[in-house]
Parts: sequence; C-alpha cells; structure tokens
Amino acid sequence: MGIFKGLFKSQNEKEIIELQKTADKVVALADKYASMSDSELKAQTAILKQRLADGETTDDILPDAFAVVREAGARVLNMRHFYVQIIGGIILHQGRISEMRTGEGKTLVATLSAYLNALKPIMNTTAKTHHITQKSVRTNGEYGMPIPQFFPLRLCEVTDSGFDICMCTAE
Repeated sequence: MGIFKGLFKSQNEKEIIELQKTADKVVALADKYASMSDSELKAQTAILKQRLADGETTDDILPDAFAVVREAGARVLNMRHFYVQIIGGIILHQGRISEMRTGEGKTLVATLSAYLNALKPIMNTTAKTHHITQKSVRTNGEYGMPIPQFFPLRLCEVTDSGFDICMCTAE
C-alpha cells in the first residue's frame, strides 16, 4: 500500500508541496536581501513595482517581495518570518483563509501579502490592501506597522465598531 501512497497524493498533499516550493524560494533569497543596506532594501519597492509594470504578476514577484518584507521584519522588529508564516502569507495572497492560533504571528503574516498586494497598480492608481483584526491598533501597531513604514508606503488606521482596519497603500 505504501507504494501507492507515494504515487497518488491527496489534493491537500499536492497543495502543500506547491506552497513549500514557493516558501523555499523566499527562504533562498534571505542572504541576497540581508546583504543590502537599508536604502537598497527600501529601493526594492520601486523595483518590484516596475517589474509589475513590465508585465510580471504578483505571483511572479512573490518570492522577492516576501523576502524583502521578511528582511525588513528582521531589521525593524527583530522578528524574521518563520517558514510556516511565509506559507500563511502565500495563502492570504491567494485570497484564502489562513487560520492561526493566538500568538502564532497573524499580524506578522499579514505584512507579507499586504506589502505584495499594495504594489500592484489598479486603474492608474495603486492598490489598497486591508488588514482587519479585532486586536487593538496599539498591539498591531507594535508588530505590523513598522514594516510598511520602513518602505515608502502610506498607512492609515481606522477604528469602527471595535474593529481596526490597517490600510497599506504603495505611493
């Protein structure tokens, strides 16, 4: 029976393999971005936006964008996204739900897809990316806001009915 299990993978197993391939690409770029100065790392935002303007998709630039955010997290928060958090970011970028328990880094995960999707132009303007949570803006501000602020991104905070909405908009 073991031979068939190796040949015939479930849809879930196939999906996990694809997510891991993408996460591996992100991790493989760590040294490239770690060796950059702050100004070189910040300049990646314009470079990634240009790649999109030249016809690449957000899926094409995802490994680089996530690696850039991962390095920014290490610099401004002293927190480098873990492998499983990279996978969570990929899932969020795909428009799916990434369920995580308290303390597993949901706000940190959201910075990955928020940055990536804030880069893409929509109707001659830049994208608006929303991160919605029930946690206080002060808590999320401590962990989520410094990363977008590291880059040339504008941030707004809106509190309504107990929910905090953080919007990252590429300039």
